[in-house]
Amino acid sequence: MTRIVLFGLACLLFAVATFVSWYQGSNLVDSPSDWLYTAIFSKWLHDGPLESSNISQLDFFVYSIKYHPVFPILMMVSFVYIFIASSARWFKKSLTWIVAFLMGLLIIGGISIASSPTDGGRLMMLSMFGVAILLMVYIIGFRNKAIS
Repeated sequence: MTRIVLFGLACLLFAVATFVSWYQGSNLVDSPSDWLYTAIFSKWLHDGPLESSNISQLDFFVYSIKYHPVFPILMMVSFVYIFIASSARWFKKSLTWIVAFLMGLLIIGGISIASSPTDGGRLMMLSMFGVAILLMVYIIGFRNKAIS
């Protein structure tokens, strides 16, 4: 019962954090000076000059990470919990490998934003590395638990 409640709370936190991150990131539309470095997905999707009407919704999350990182971090942490809880339910035998893969993705993500000039980007990077370290501790504890 406790696992179901925790899973439900994590899903609720993920949904709320996603909505708030998306809302905060929508300020990108009103900040044309940030389009050059923040509208990454819009550049990939659209040829020609960027306008407020063709800014990608994904760029809202990039903007939110750069300038309002609290909810994107909550979104990431709750997603990691949801992913691990789901994997533990469905893929018990390969859980260690799945968690290791997720840890690798977090490390790669942290490295990819390591050169961010904003405080939010640096905070997100540190959060990714912190969660990756916690996953490493989980793997070591899980492996030792499985051996004994």
